[in-house]
Amino acid sequence: MKQAILRVGSLSYKYMLVSRDTTTKNQEMFGMTIYPRAERDIAKSRKLIEKRKGFSTDIYGGYTGTAAAYMAIVRINKTKSSQYKVIAVPMTKRAILNKAEKEGNYEKILKQILSPSILYNDKGKRKAGVISFDIIKGKVPYNQVVQDGNKKFLLKSAIYLCNAKQLVLSEEAMRVITGHWLDSDKQDQELLDVYDEILEKIDRYLPLFDIRDFRNKLHKGREKFLKLNAEDKFKAIIQILKGLHDNSDTGELKDIGITVPFGQLQNNSGITLSSDTILVYQSPTGLFEKRVKISSL
Repeated sequence: MKQAILRVGSLSYKYMLVSRDTTTKNQEMFGMTIYPRAERDIAKSRKLIEKRKGFSTDIYGGYTGTAAAYMAIVRINKTKSSQYKVIAVPMTKRAILNKAEKEGNYEKILKQILSPSILYNDKGKRKAGVISFDIIKGKVPYNQVVQDGNKKFLLKSAIYLCNAKQLVLSEEAMRVITGHWLDSDKQDQELLDVYDEILEKIDRYLPLFDIRDFRNKLHKGREKFLKLNAEDKFKAIIQILKGLHDNSDTGELKDIGITVPFGQLQNNSGITLSSDTILVYQSPTGLFEKRVKISSL
């Protein structure tokens, strides 16, 4: 969060204060897309939710899932281990949970709401090896800052996260990126040097990009990068920096063999956390922060 470069005159500051607004949601109950009835090809693999009570999805189609109001962190107790996991709290239950919070039994009601999805599979059978679960943090907002070992990120949902470490490059790399060439005949080599510096920084500081194998794909893409002309090399580097930036932007890198949006950090099975994970709470100015280890909650 404190690793952007700020240049004023001849001075360079490696750190600047950054803070983000954390939010919960209180709007749509479901995803906005209504899918066709279940027997049509486009919806065969989807488990649809009725558009309205009594409107069969076989006839009228429906939604694929509920929207989330915010998230929760739970500890799932298994036969041989335990696992911390980020879970979506459905918008459809927000009114019930607001009432429970006022009555002082929020966690009890939340546990009842989350139990079916954590303890049972889609067929209603108990998940193998899962004994029980505990609510560790009952309300986690969007954009919560999380530090898990040397990984720092923002929770964008129960399956999406984004990098919260800013990449800091050398003065030489910054000169090339801003188009200040020392020798036009050396553009290709200078751009390759920037690419290699980015790889070195990712290996040292950004293990988060092992998600979806992005780090390895960048290494493999070096050979294709070599074959690009200088203009396309420059464009590729800009797209890499977009994907690595301290936000949820993504880059388009098909020219070097990365077919998915670069930097879209997604885990469809859910985000898991280690017991050493720390929740970072920041003041609006970014001057003060509080750190809480989830294992102490």
